[in-house]
Amino acid sequence: MTRLWDFGDGTTSTATAPAKTDSSAGTYTVTLTVGAHSSSQPLEVRKDPVSGGSEGEIRQQVETARDIARDIDAAVDMVNTLEIVRSQAATIKASLGDDSTMADVRVRADSLDKAMRAVEELLVQLRVTGRGQDLVRYPFRLSEQLIYLGQSVTSSDFAPTEPQRQVQAVLKEQLRQARARFDAVMAGDLEAFRQLLRARNVKNALIS
Repeated sequence: MTRLWDFGDGTTSTATAPAKTDSSAGTYTVTLTVGAHSSSQPLEVRKDPVSGGSEGEIRQQVETARDIARDIDAAVDMVNTLEIVRSQAATIKASLGDDSTMADVRVRADSLDKAMRAVEELLVQLRVTGRGQDLVRYPFRLSEQLIYLGQSVTSSDFAPTEPQRQVQAVLKEQLRQARARFDAVMAGDLEAFRQLLRARNVKNALIS
């Protein structure tokens, strides 16, 4: 049976026993819906008495952290989509073997992969090895920069600083530009590859 928690602050969960740590002080109406039945209760979140930040400052921090989290989710969704499509295109290319009549399909698959990798490299560092020198050798990309910013914003109980807000604005614009390139590749390069597969009657070619 489906279960949905609505915490009254714009966030939800389908977990059996969800945990939340990012609500600012205030009174919320928490609603649990199970199937066709719902039950609501008020919940008062109080400010930590030892916190140095005011309720207003903490509220600004929470709102900024949530905005950053949404941008992280958007970047990760694009990365996941690109990874899936690149994998599917590689599988299709491998299935063609050395068939000389399908040379143009293999070339187009390579072109699609190159275009998608270029977008993916804007969003995530693809050269990491898991070794200790990665942070020195390879710079953070957009998703990693957003994660670092989110951690910085939530490291204290105060409102985001002006430099943090400026960095967020820069990263948000970079995300907008990355989304535009992502959309262009999906609507242009990917659709052209789909059309070529249909024209060449390549079977079992499912591209997300």
